[in-house]
Amino acid sequence: MTDLARATMAAAVVEAVGIAGPRSDALLSIRLLKSPAYRCMTRSAHLALAKIVIERASGRFAITHAQFAAFGVDRCGIAHAVAELEALGVVAVHRAAAKANEFCMSDKWCSIRTVAQAKALRDKARHFGIIRRRKVARRSGQRLTHDQSAAP
Repeated sequence: MTDLARATMAAAVVEAVGIAGPRSDALLSIRLLKSPAYRCMTRSAHLALAKIVIERASGRFAITHAQFAAFGVDRCGIAHAVAELEALGVVAVHRAAAKANEFCMSDKWCSIRTVAQAKALRDKARHFGIIRRRKVARRSGQRLTHDQSAAP
């Protein structure tokens, strides 16, 4: 069984039924799993979302960098995956001063209508992650080579 399947099972997946609408305690809904935002996510974003869902189902809202890495998200791709999830509107991130960031599920992904629109948002978020890394390197006096700046 894959990590994503475990996360889906742990998240109490429900379908919107009746007049009451979707259950508010569901972390992953069928609508999200069928959405263009979910379909265009990269592997790192899928793993990061699975880790967030598992931790939230356990009652924990803060997740550290080390916890993402232990779950299998590439250490270099954690920031990109979180930026991608945030840009697609799947999660909202509260960046704390402590080591861990707090995550909560969001429903902004509902406004994305096509896979092309979702891919554009995803690529834009990943691009700004690269720009941010270049700015940090410039401030610290390091010089990035072409290979380092082009790596995702």
